[in-house]
Amino acid sequence: MNLLDKYVFSPSSLSADQGLYQFLQSQRRGFNFWDNSEDPKLDAMVSNMYHNVLFPILSPSTLRRLNNSSMYGNEYSVSELLSDLNNSIFKEDINSSVNLYRKSLQQIYLEKLIFIYENKTQNFGIETKASAFDALHKIKKMLGGTKGGDSATKAHRNYLDPSN
Repeated sequence: MNLLDKYVFSPSSLSADQGLYQFLQSQRRGFNFWDNSEDPKLDAMVSNMYHNVLFPILSPSTLRRLNNSSMYGNEYSVSELLSDLNNSIFKEDINSSVNLYRKSLQQIYLEKLIFIYENKTQNFGIETKASAFDALHKIKKMLGGTKGGDSATKAHRNYLDPSN
């Protein structure tokens, strides 16, 4: 988790020189883009990366394995995992703005927690559903205490917690 926190989920993990982004654009070799634009679609690339990182961590088999292994010596629970993810994904200063990539990460993570909590077809287990509910409740409390940020950040936080 420390590795993910430092290199994937931290607010500065995807900070790069914005001058480099123009080199991600496809070369212009005529007018064969038709239905697609030629911009590099950075937000989609980052969203896919976050999905690919969170999917195996929050998969039913991983969460069940964490629960089951607690019966024979594992001391790291699903509740601790989700608490670590909450702290890592929502750790920016409450008075600061959130960048586009963090907004995407926070939304993806929240949707995955809601899926775990509300899912009736996959067997996540009672312990996992309770931990997901607790994580959602803690996020709601975190979002309720936020005051700062630009208008886009405030809109993002209102989207994540419509009760604001």
